[in-house]
Amino acid sequence: MIIEAFAHGTPVAVSDIGSLGMLVSHHENGVVFQSGNSESLYNSLVSIWNAPDKLRELSLGALKEFSARYTESANYEKLMHIYREAKLKVSTRQS
Repeated sequence: MIIEAFAHGTPVAVSDIGSLGMLVSHHENGVVFQSGNSESLYNSLVSIWNAPDKLRELSLGALKEFSARYTESANYEKLMHIYREAKLKVSTRQS
């Protein structure tokens, strides 16, 4: 769901527990709040709600993150890099 949100330029709010915080960079493409702390969530959301420029910046950050990491071409490049590395390792072992 986070990647789909990024694809549409929608920043997200996630807690700092689990792997969701690894996808979201605080104040770059969303906000990360302290798990179990409703005040942390509230403060994170209010801080961007009251700053439309910051919200636009987060939206652009979400789109940028999607374009850099999750598009078809980005995934193709990552996959080809993995294949090249594997081919190199096989070639080195056979020598």
